[in-house]
Amino acid sequence: MASLSLHRLYPVFLAAAILMMAGQVVAVPVNASLEYSCVFPLIEEQPLSVEISADMPEIIASGQSTGAFQIQANAQVSAESWNGLSFVGTHALAGKVEAQSSISGQGVDLPLTLPMTITDKTLPDEIGVFTVAASGETPSLTFSEANQGEVNIRVGDLVMLLQPRDENDNPTGLGDFESECTLMPGQDDVLHTLTVTGSNNTKQDFEFAGESLIKESVVLPLEGVLQISRTAAGSSLSGELQLEDSSINVSIIRFFKTLSLDARVSFDTVGELGGTVSNGNMTVEQAVSMTLNNLRLKVFGFPISQNNGQSCTTGEPVALSLSTPAGESFDSLTGGRLTGKYTLPAFAGCGVMTELVNLFLAGPDNTLNIMMSPQP
Repeated sequence: MASLSLHRLYPVFLAAAILMMAGQVVAVPVNASLEYSCVFPLIEEQPLSVEISADMPEIIASGQSTGAFQIQANAQVSAESWNGLSFVGTHALAGKVEAQSSISGQGVDLPLTLPMTITDKTLPDEIGVFTVAASGETPSLTFSEANQGEVNIRVGDLVMLLQPRDENDNPTGLGDFESECTLMPGQDDVLHTLTVTGSNNTKQDFEFAGESLIKESVVLPLEGVLQISRTAAGSSLSGELQLEDSSINVSIIRFFKTLSLDARVSFDTVGELGGTVSNGNMTVEQAVSMTLNNLRLKVFGFPISQNNGQSCTTGEPVALSLSTPAGESFDSLTGGRLTGKYTLPAFAGCGVMTELVNLFLAGPDNTLNIMMSPQP
């Protein structure tokens, strides 16, 4: 009997967890009345009614963590149940409950088993319906960007461990017992529906590391920082891409590195960064110029030609376009992988090595692959 109240309490507990995730949001009262069927020793199957009340948000921003949230529920215990408890000498009733509930929505389908505690209840002196209260505390939860949209909090069944005690606080002849309660069919099991919106964090910095593969053989390591800003209500973003200097080595004749070309590589952004973040997908577009510094042609590792100037630069900006790969997702809390392809325009100002540089570097279908992580 008390177990039912606990069960009702559990859904509130789960819904409250969602509420906490909203952070500073406007909460609305949530009330529900549900019917269960519980199987007890001696008296066997008994109906239980539970009243649940809580304050829950209608709108929650992704990326906000919940704190502990207290939940209360009351269950009406039948006169028949009172009679069975009294028959075995029960003076007070306590116990615990494992309640089943679930959170379902875009990109989330989370079954939960949460522990609840029944408040010690002294049985009334006379037979009749009585009320048992239960309480619990939610865990901390957080919705991600991929969960934007409606999220339903559903109520499920429960398993109770009930502890009837006599006047001396000793177990009754019945002992502690386990009881299973089933939600009666034909009821709406959705306790509350929330809407998860985009993060309120409109500015965020991400570190990234990865590489570009040029002409299917030349590896260009990439590291840097992506600073993004976006409107709280929209998916479009702006910001700044900062690429650290890197290095490149091109094997022209690979046998014992007979002939190679190497250089330090620097980048300068051209124009503004653009992109989007929506439903777990991110796109980034940025034009950059690429400069080859300290360009050297080597034979067996010894320089035979060198260009120390800063003019060996792409004649046109490199149009970089990255996006979340199919089957993966981007999250503002954990980051994610971005990939893309681009064309490397012809270089100019490389002196006698200009033709050689363009032969081995310039052209289409170069790949990008970077992993982004939020800066602490």
